Amino acid sequence: MRRLLHTLAASVLAVALSASAPSALAQEEPGPATPVLDDVVQAVEATYKDVEALQAHFEQTVATAGMEQQRSEGEVLLQRPRKMRWDFTGPEGSLFVTDGVEMWVYTRHLKQAIQYKELSQAASSIAPIELQDLESLRDKWNVEVSTEEGSRKNNLVLILTPKEQGRFPIKQVRLELTRKYVLETVAVTDSLDNLTTLRFTQVRLNPVVSDGSFSFEPPADVEVIVAEGL
Repeated sequence: MRRLLHTLAASVLAVALSASAPSALAQEEPGPATPVLDDVVQAVEATYKDVEALQAHFEQTVATAGMEQQRSEGEVLLQRPRKMRWDFTGPEGSLFVTDGVEMWVYTRHLKQAIQYKELSQAASSIAPIELQDLESLRDKWNVEVSTEEGSRKNNLVLILTPKEQGRFPIKQVRLELTRKYVLETVAVTDSLDNLTTLRFTQVRLNPVVSDGSFSFEPPADVEVIVAEGL
């Protein structure tokens, strides 16, 4: 369970940074040289400040030492300040949803739902990076432009390391962006060297969010477990 929550926490950063795509600076055609770090960070922060909600399709790969890679996909919806809905599709898919106060983790094939009624004390562990944090990206992260090559020619690579370690420490976040600063891939390495890679498509900024998007009513045949915290 903690592994699932940690993976989702890392994913929040990935999806939030996808908001850099329509930035005014991002639409300019940069020259062949690697952009100055300040320009990249400012492009992300400038775009993010106007993003209240974000929706996207995601594909996730989790690589753990000694285990076969796990692949999954689904849809994500985020809204300020701490609302999240991660819907993993497939027969063994799970649903992670929080309205910022309480949280539900629903595992369909197990017919089990875990309810966390009080999220405030655990919020930093579940979502160390939230949408609003990107207005001041370097407050919490050390950011560097990497010289390594991206998966596609001329892609940019940024390396983020946390300034402070949280309860579920993240060792490194690798971001890969196009030369227009559109994020394509994020790879998160945790303290145990587990690697979670996410790719995002169909990103929509400030979509219309329907009532009830961040609430959950367990089906009648589902076992409900009430937990006090993480």
